[in-house]
Amino acid sequence: LVDLQLAPWLERVVKHKSLLRRELQIHKNILKAQSFQAHEEVLVARSPSLKMTHKTVCSNCNKKISRAQVFAWYPNGVVVHFHCMQDKRLDPRTQKPFTLKEQAL
Repeated sequence: LVDLQLAPWLERVVKHKSLLRRELQIHKNILKAQSFQAHEEVLVARSPSLKMTHKTVCSNCNKKISRAQVFAWYPNGVVVHFHCMQDKRLDPRTQKPFTLKEQAL
């Protein structure tokens, strides 16, 4: 007799707990997705970028670099034609090795 009286209450409690668990899982996954999105935005904001225009010239031969040409971008921001690149470890202007700070860019 006691079991029959508790059954409706237990059923409501179990339904409520399972609904609460599902809502918490959804909330957790939304927070996880937002965290990944924020992390991606930080990575994009921190990553270096290069803006090429029709006026961009090779630092080695002083000729324009067109969009169709392959180019090299040094850690200090110097841009050269790929075939003008002599040593990727050396600054093309000074012929000295890059510093650790420049290599981290």
